[in-house]
Amino acid sequence: MTMLRRYEIYSVDPNAPKDLLARMDESMRHAQRWIPEVLHSAIGMNKSPVGLHFVGRFGSEEMLFSLAAGLEQGGFDFHLPAFFSWLGVTPYLTRESFVATLSVVAKMPSGSGVVFDFAVDRKLLNLGQRLALYVLARRVAAAGEPFQLFFRPAELAKELRDLGFHRTEILDTQEINARYFKDRADGLRVGGGLGQLMSAWV
Repeated sequence: MTMLRRYEIYSVDPNAPKDLLARMDESMRHAQRWIPEVLHSAIGMNKSPVGLHFVGRFGSEEMLFSLAAGLEQGGFDFHLPAFFSWLGVTPYLTRESFVATLSVVAKMPSGSGVVFDFAVDRKLLNLGQRLALYVLARRVAAAGEPFQLFFRPAELAKELRDLGFHRTEILDTQEINARYFKDRADGLRVGGGLGQLMSAWV
């Protein structure tokens, strides 16, 4: 399984002073060393198990994430089926980055798949949900990471099929709770209805 996760990186003006860009580059390199240490600590091991690889793929001269190049750099075998977990990412992406990433996954061998969450088009939300989205959007924009990408579920499913995925499944808030949070003793549930979960298979 391949995990595509975001790390907090903020855009920098390419015309910014060179010393600022140099500091950003060093910060990112530090993050690439630090993230594997956190992963190892989380699984209680001092090194990665056989077959587990961490691939860092960002830098001051390469702010756009190239999935294919990053996986190739990490020794990924494109001839074997793979599953990609891509959670907490898509609302912050441009459409171009979104399509580029899924195009790579769609070219994987049969049996490959991806799961990601997505923000629902504002026009499909009720008044309470729109107000909640407004508050949340202001918060993330103030942190330098504005929401950019929203979808209508049916149109998104068609877009994935056009990219080459043969099967898709969408779960809304109620379906997510029924499948993954039913009968929890602590009462934990997904709320809000601002996003949904999509899985797609090659």
